[in-house]
Amino acid sequence: MTDREFQKFMIEKMAELSENVNSLQQNVNSIQQDVNGLHQDVNSLQQDVNSLQQDVNGLHQDVNSLRQVVTRIEINHGEKLSALFDGYEVIKETLDDHTHRLERIEAKLETHEIQIKVLDSTKANKRTAK
Repeated sequence: MTDREFQKFMIEKMAELSENVNSLQQNVNSIQQDVNGLHQDVNSLQQDVNSLQQDVNGLHQDVNSLRQVVTRIEINHGEKLSALFDGYEVIKETLDDHTHRLERIEAKLETHEIQIKVLDSTKANKRTAK
Protein backbone atom coordinates (compact mmCIF):
# COMPACT_ATOMS: atom_id res chain seq x y z
CA MET A 1 0.00 0.00 0.00
CA THR A 2 1.32 3.37 -0.95
CA ASP A 3 1.18 6.44 1.15
CA ARG A 4 -1.56 7.78 -0.99
CA GLU A 5 -3.62 4.66 -0.74
CA PHE A 6 -3.01 4.57 2.95
CA GLN A 7 -4.06 8.20 3.24
CA LYS A 8 -7.19 7.52 1.20
CA PHE A 9 -7.92 4.44 3.27
CA MET A 10 -7.46 6.40 6.50
CA ILE A 11 -9.61 9.27 5.23
CA GLU A 12 -12.39 6.81 4.33
CA LYS A 13 -12.09 5.13 7.70
CA MET A 14 -12.05 8.52 9.44
CA ALA A 15 -15.12 9.53 7.44
CA GLU A 16 -16.81 6.24 8.46
CA LEU A 17 -15.79 6.83 12.06
CA SER A 18 -17.06 10.38 11.85
CA GLU A 19 -20.36 9.13 10.43
CA ASN A 20 -20.52 6.47 13.13
CA VAL A 21 -19.77 9.05 15.82
CA ASN A 22 -22.46 11.34 14.35
CA SER A 23 -24.88 8.42 14.28
CA LEU A 24 -23.98 7.54 17.87
CA GLN A 25 -24.38 11.18 18.85
CA GLN A 26 -27.83 11.22 17.23
CA ASN A 27 -28.69 7.99 19.03
CA VAL A 28 -27.48 9.45 22.33
CA ASN A 29 -29.54 12.59 21.69
CA SER A 30 -32.57 10.45 20.87
CA ILE A 31 -32.03 8.39 24.04
CA GLN A 32 -31.61 11.59 26.02
CA GLN A 33 -34.90 12.90 24.62
CA ASP A 34 -36.54 9.59 25.51
CA VAL A 35 -35.13 9.82 29.04
CA ASN A 36 -36.39 13.40 29.33
CA GLY A 37 -39.80 12.19 28.14
CA LEU A 38 -39.67 9.42 30.73
CA HIS A 39 -38.80 11.97 33.42
CA GLN A 40 -41.81 14.02 32.38
CA ASP A 41 -43.99 10.91 32.42
CA VAL A 42 -42.69 9.97 35.88
CA ASN A 43 -43.37 13.49 37.13
CA SER A 44 -46.87 13.33 35.67
CA LEU A 45 -47.42 9.93 37.32
CA GLN A 46 -46.18 11.31 40.63
CA GLN A 47 -48.66 14.17 40.35
CA ASP A 48 -51.42 11.68 39.54
CA VAL A 49 -50.44 9.51 42.52
CA ASN A 50 -50.41 12.56 44.80
CA SER A 51 -53.84 13.55 43.49
CA LEU A 52 -55.12 10.02 44.07
CA GLN A 53 -53.71 10.03 47.59
CA GLN A 54 -55.52 13.29 48.30
CA ASP A 55 -58.72 11.80 46.89
CA VAL A 56 -58.29 8.67 49.03
CA ASN A 57 -57.66 10.81 52.11
CA GLY A 58 -60.83 12.77 51.29
CA LEU A 59 -62.73 9.50 50.93
CA HIS A 60 -61.38 8.30 54.29
CA GLN A 61 -62.59 11.51 55.88
CA ASP A 62 -65.99 11.10 54.22
CA VAL A 63 -66.24 7.49 55.42
CA ASN A 64 -65.32 8.51 58.96
CA SER A 65 -67.90 11.30 58.83
CA LEU A 66 -70.54 8.86 57.55
CA ARG A 67 -69.66 6.41 60.32
CA GLN A 68 -70.21 9.13 62.89
CA VAL A 69 -73.53 10.10 61.30
CA VAL A 70 -74.67 6.46 61.14
CA THR A 71 -73.65 5.92 64.76
CA ARG A 72 -75.55 9.03 65.83
CA ILE A 73 -78.62 7.89 63.83
CA GLU A 74 -78.42 4.41 65.37
CA ILE A 75 -78.24 5.89 68.86
CA ASN A 76 -81.12 8.31 68.21
CA HIS A 77 -83.28 5.63 66.62
CA GLY A 78 -82.42 3.22 69.41
CA GLU A 79 -83.61 5.76 71.96
CA LYS A 80 -86.75 6.49 69.95
CA LEU A 81 -87.50 2.78 69.51
CA SER A 82 -87.04 2.29 73.23
CA ALA A 83 -89.43 5.17 73.93
CA LEU A 84 -91.95 3.75 71.44
CA PHE A 85 -91.71 0.32 73.06
CA ASP A 86 -92.18 1.88 76.50
CA GLY A 87 -95.22 3.75 75.17
CA TYR A 88 -96.56 0.54 73.69
CA GLU A 89 -96.14 -1.20 77.05
CA VAL A 90 -97.97 1.64 78.85
CA ILE A 91 -100.82 1.54 76.30
CA LYS A 92 -101.00 -2.26 76.57
CA GLU A 93 -101.15 -2.09 80.37
CA THR A 94 -103.84 0.62 80.19
CA LEU A 95 -105.81 -1.41 77.66
CA ASP A 96 -105.51 -4.52 79.84
CA ASP A 97 -106.71 -2.49 82.85
CA HIS A 98 -109.66 -1.10 80.86
CA THR A 99 -110.50 -4.57 79.56
CA HIS A 100 -110.50 -5.91 83.12
CA ARG A 101 -112.72 -3.01 84.28
CA LEU A 102 -115.09 -3.55 81.35
CA GLU A 103 -115.36 -7.24 82.20
CA ARG A 104 -116.18 -6.32 85.82
CA ILE A 105 -118.78 -3.78 84.67
CA GLU A 106 -120.34 -6.32 82.28
CA ALA A 107 -120.50 -8.87 85.10
CA LYS A 108 -122.19 -6.31 87.36
CA LEU A 109 -124.55 -5.37 84.52
CA GLU A 110 -125.57 -9.00 84.09
CA THR A 111 -126.16 -9.27 87.84
CA HIS A 112 -128.23 -6.07 87.78
CA GLU A 113 -130.24 -7.29 84.78
CA ILE A 114 -131.03 -10.50 86.64
CA GLN A 115 -131.98 -8.55 89.76
CA ILE A 116 -134.19 -6.21 87.68
CA LYS A 117 -135.91 -9.19 86.07
CA VAL A 118 -136.48 -10.76 89.48
CA LEU A 119 -137.81 -7.48 90.87
CA ASP A 120 -140.01 -6.96 87.81
CA SER A 121 -141.41 -10.47 88.08
CA THR A 122 -141.94 -10.04 91.83
CA LYS A 123 -143.65 -6.72 91.23
CA ALA A 124 -145.77 -8.26 88.48
CA ASN A 125 -146.70 -11.15 90.78
CA LYS A 126 -147.75 -8.72 93.51
CA ARG A 127 -149.98 -6.84 91.07
CA THR A 128 -151.68 -9.97 89.92
CA ALA A 129 -152.10 -11.13 93.48
CA LYS A 130 -154.01 -8.04 94.47
